[in-house]
Parts: sequence; C-alpha cells; structure tokens
Amino acid sequence: MSKKYQSFADQFYLEDASFFQRLKRDIKLLFFLAKTTWMWATGGKKMREEFDHSRQTGEPFYVDRFDPAKKQE
Repeated sequence: MSKKYQSFADQFYLEDASFFQRLKRDIKLLFFLAKTTWMWATGGKKMREEFDHSRQTGEPFYVDRFDPAKKQE
C-alpha cells in the first residue's frame, strides 16, 4: 500500500486549534524540519563527493542519474 501524498498545508495547518493541538503540531513540525535538514545534509555530502570524483576522473556528472542511496565504490 502506498502512502498518500499530503501537502505541507494538509499536514501542518490548523484552524481554531487549542493550545495542545498547536503544541502537538509544532513538535511534529520540528521533527519534519530536522528530518528534512538531515536528508539535505547527507544527500548534499554524497553529491559533492560524487561530483568531485567525476571531476577528478574527467567523466561528466549527471545530476538526473545521481542516487544518494547508492554506496560509493
């Protein structure tokens, strides 16, 4: 079963929310932002390493073919 995509507004927008609903939303948002920051940091590091490797070997670096989950050789 696949996950249904929810927009940012669907996930975090509350209308007439109580204090505890807003607090729960804020904690959920904090984890979301931390996860996003971690993914950008680790994926960016892997991309820079692969780009440097392609620059040293003289091969072209294709961004569309970059897979951050792939192990370095």
